[in-house]
Amino acid sequence: MRGQMEFLVIIGVMVVVAIVAYYSFTTSTIFPENVPQSMLQQQKLVKDGIIHISRHGANTALEWIEKQGGYVETEPANTVSFTKVSVPYWQKCNSADMAPSLSDIEEGLEDATEHYIRNSLYQKAQYFGKNVSFGVRDLSVDANILDSKIDFKVYLPTVLSGYSIEQPYTFSVPTNFKQIYEFGKNFIQENAQKRMLEHFTISTIYFSDKLATQGVLTECGESIYLSGPEIGEGLEQSIRYSISNIAWWEPMQKASDGSKSYSIESVMGKKYPQLDIGLYLPDSFSIESADSLSITNNDFVASAFIWTIPVCFAAYNWKYSVLYPVIVRVKDGLTGDYVNFAVMVDVDEMLPGNCIGPHPGSGDTGIDMDCFAGITVTDSSGSPLKHASANFGGYTIGKSDEYGVIRGPVVCGTEDLGIQMPGYSFYKERISSDSINGTYTLKRIPDIDIRMSSVMMKDYDGSATEPDNRTVGLQYKKCRIMPTTHTIMVNISRGEDSYLVSNVDPSSISSADCWQSASCTACSADHTDEDNCRQCANACSADVTRNVSVSYIPSGSYTIKADMWNTQSMMGMGGFRTVFSIPEEDSTVRIYIPEESGLITISESDRARLTGKLRDECGMEPASLMEQKSVLEMLSGCSCTQLKAVIENELSWCIGSEKVESSFWEDSSTCASGLCETWGCNKNEVISDIEGCGFNVRGCS
Repeated sequence: MRGQMEFLVIIGVMVVVAIVAYYSFTTSTIFPENVPQSMLQQQKLVKDGIIHISRHGANTALEWIEKQGGYVETEPANTVSFTKVSVPYWQKCNSADMAPSLSDIEEGLEDATEHYIRNSLYQKAQYFGKNVSFGVRDLSVDANILDSKIDFKVYLPTVLSGYSIEQPYTFSVPTNFKQIYEFGKNFIQENAQKRMLEHFTISTIYFSDKLATQGVLTECGESIYLSGPEIGEGLEQSIRYSISNIAWWEPMQKASDGSKSYSIESVMGKKYPQLDIGLYLPDSFSIESADSLSITNNDFVASAFIWTIPVCFAAYNWKYSVLYPVIVRVKDGLTGDYVNFAVMVDVDEMLPGNCIGPHPGSGDTGIDMDCFAGITVTDSSGSPLKHASANFGGYTIGKSDEYGVIRGPVVCGTEDLGIQMPGYSFYKERISSDSINGTYTLKRIPDIDIRMSSVMMKDYDGSATEPDNRTVGLQYKKCRIMPTTHTIMVNISRGEDSYLVSNVDPSSISSADCWQSASCTACSADHTDEDNCRQCANACSADVTRNVSVSYIPSGSYTIKADMWNTQSMMGMGGFRTVFSIPEEDSTVRIYIPEESGLITISESDRARLTGKLRDECGMEPASLMEQKSVLEMLSGCSCTQLKAVIENELSWCIGSEKVESSFWEDSSTCASGLCETWGCNKNEVISDIEGCGFNVRGCS
């Protein structure tokens, strides 16, 4: 609405001032002469029009100066893009001398306003049939930034019908720019000295549930793996959290929910509670990490009952580095616009850095790149991937366009090429800069729901009883899929890549101190001490869950090895080894572990034997995308008498006694002397009832 009103006023002025001329006159008088009364009103209209044009130019210049941190024009090499505007750095690490001075800002305002006025005037003007002349070559603007306003003086020699209009034209623009500028200068000085944003970021990284920072691994073979995209995502999440949870002008307080929060109580001893301050990240901000993190606990520190207590120990302390810009945005309550300036935050191996990269997110290599790369990134179907990022030798090449193409300078020589994109597997190859050009395929990383079950396998060889107490032979096989309370460890491996998935609920894991108890110490010394070993396992056990969701295993063919342990005794209960392909589509992978009691350890031969038994006797695959059903195979016939015995032996948990009584009856056609020789039934209905318990029934055709 404001812009519309200004436009209408300008149109009105320009109708009155028909043609505005560039005119250089010789008179140096800028004060009014003896102007006739009839001319004063005409001069006022011209004066109001010029002030309006000048004010509009000043407002426009101030708007850009606020958006661009004190500059009408900015140097792209020293700016960062925010809301599609180039925002200049005022501070980088220890350097806080990058902000423009107030005098420089005033000069920028003056030049921009003067330029606007010149472009708004025409060479000649007719005013009520009288000539208006402007000394445009003598035009000058003076700006004075004060509290709550900026005073402007415009010197534009003007003659209307031979009479000079009083100079200068004066007006003021309401603004809180000076106060905001003072805050900004104090903030960058305080941040350069104390490195507040770096410390907030470091603290958030330490408490991140997405990043491994420091800790110990106590399980043999236990591993931590984070891909480059996962590290980038974790760092980005930490950065966003740290700049979004800062309280201004109050002491740091611990949140009631235990979450981490930060505080800036003052800047250089001053507080600005009246200012609306926000911290933001640049347009399309993302963190790129070329490296992955892999920690595996293979350091044996004791010889003990390996399946009962941990005998490996590995401490880790991973130090992250990240360099990123933050935009400080402060609302000017009088103009309605925002003052923007940027600061560079540098965390170098978990300490405040000196803004000398490269770090993830930096893009500033600081070295010569004399070779060139042109690569294309596609998905498995050959479609180009947009926004994939590539690095070579640890230095960013760029991001792919809509055609999947990435072009940019690279270091010369043989280095690691890394290509990544959120939701896709990380591509890494050792390659020469001479051979780097080509097409590279990224495979999608699916969301996988892993559902774990045990399969109880039973061979029955006995008899079934007829109504007259005669017996008939009964043989059957049962493979029943069941939820399990046992601990399951699934290793999914391919080459050097290995992923460990467990049904252990992490939130229920006991304290590491339990492993140092007397029972665990005794068990470690003598693993045949069943009482102490059982006490140790019970004290250090954790709850288990049936479903585990993972989003970090790339698609492809893997060797899957699964072991199942009794949660109480930690004796082996089953396992398998198979080859399985994880698709690129989101899917549910079902794990079926054949169960067998009496195992102590689980060897490779045990896994192979149990895998074969599951396939041969149950017709099941140990890993499958399809849900499988329990199996009941009748081996000695499928009479009603035999079906009744099977239900009573195996399915009382599903088919109750009342249902059995109604489903089976004494076959009157075989009765003699009051005793019937066989049981009768509707066999199809009985088989349907058994299938309703989750079984495929075989041998009853």
